[in-house]
Amino acid sequence: MKIFAIFVALILLCGLGIAYWRTHQPVAVSVVKVTRDTIEVGCDEDGTVRSNTEGVVAARISSRVRSISVHDGARVSAGQVIATLDESAVRAAIEAADADAARAADQLRETHVNVRSEVQRAETGVAEARAALARARAQQARVEHGPLPAERARARAVQSQTQAALWEARRQYQRARKLYGEGYVPLREVDATRAAWRQARSRVRQSEADLQLVTDGSRTEDRRAAAAEVAQQEAGVAQALATLARADSAAPQMEAAAAAFQAAQARAQEARAQLRDVVLTAPCNGTCNLATDVSVGDVVAPGTLIARVVDPSRLYVEAQIDERDMAAVHVGMKALMTSDTWPDLTFAGRLIRIGSEAMQKRSTSMTAGREEDRIFKGRITLSDPRNRLRPGMSLYVDLITRTVRNALVVPREALVAETGSVWAVEGGCAVQRSLQLGVRDARRVQVKSGLRDGDEVIIGGRELLREGIRVRTSPAPAQ
Repeated sequence: MKIFAIFVALILLCGLGIAYWRTHQPVAVSVVKVTRDTIEVGCDEDGTVRSNTEGVVAARISSRVRSISVHDGARVSAGQVIATLDESAVRAAIEAADADAARAADQLRETHVNVRSEVQRAETGVAEARAALARARAQQARVEHGPLPAERARARAVQSQTQAALWEARRQYQRARKLYGEGYVPLREVDATRAAWRQARSRVRQSEADLQLVTDGSRTEDRRAAAAEVAQQEAGVAQALATLARADSAAPQMEAAAAAFQAAQARAQEARAQLRDVVLTAPCNGTCNLATDVSVGDVVAPGTLIARVVDPSRLYVEAQIDERDMAAVHVGMKALMTSDTWPDLTFAGRLIRIGSEAMQKRSTSMTAGREEDRIFKGRITLSDPRNRLRPGMSLYVDLITRTVRNALVVPREALVAETGSVWAVEGGCAVQRSLQLGVRDARRVQVKSGLRDGDEVIIGGRELLREGIRVRTSPAPAQ
């Protein structure tokens, strides 16, 4: 029993010894020295990397993606084929459009022939009706105003001629009778001269009637008949003009047919133009970033993004400058930028342009814009010799409004949160010091009092620290 008690006591003593040893062992920490340097401070803004040379490759027609000719991130040249769409639907559309154009051309020719034929017939009818009306009016004028002197002279001349012919026919008849009685001519000669004499008497009576009509003038019934004829011919002219008007009204049919033909031709040309749209090419030199949601075999609609081509060697930063900072911001001021991707790197640039109109703040992965937040867009040059940054990346932007030289500075991570103090090393032990802080940038803060140049402050291994504990220091990794 005594041996067991002694064994337990030894174990307790060993445990106490180990605990004492552990508590008195130095804590491993990483430190940096307080130095003097130039610190630049300014307005904190959000920024986005953009490219001066950027082009969009998008589908212009609805079709299926047949092939993608480049891989994501490949360097491409302007005009290089990025993707090809299926052209079968486009060729079918071309054939259909050509067939429509052919039908429209046939319809236009047929309409033209029909309309022109109808118009020509109507014009001929108008000319004939007007000629008939002119004759009817001339006849009416003769009936109304009597015959002309020349017509009366002709009637008298005809009468004189028929009387002379009657006298000669009678003389020939009497001579034939005498010769027949003497036996010199046959009876048929007598009959022939008697028939000629009778015809001459008939012509004389007709010429006397014509002369009487010319001399006496027209009768009432003749005037009425002439007026009726004029009215009838005027109605004929009106009807012919109406027919011509109807024929002329068919001209819009020709215009409609011509418009339909032109529209069909335009559709055919547009369909042929779409044949060029099946090949999608790079609009500029640069790096090709393929859309992640488009693959070979997918059906894309017009406007669907296939790829973006950007030149990574010609980048700039688009900054969102808060309207509250505008009083301190001016063109030409220096800008320092950091990224979550490379937190230890600082990129330099200068503000070269400020937008003239405020706009709603755009939310980024770093900040959430509120409805009342208003910003001005700024353009900042970017120095990135090793091409680390890519278009679309977010940056923290400091527009430098003040420069403090020969300032005593410590890294921000050396500060104990919410206390404004640091852990310093004195005589191999950790001591906490309260500081009076000044300006600060993205990584450092100015110390106005509480530290001296060359002091060591702890930035790593602070979890086990307490006042006066011994520490084993090692330099923090260079940043």
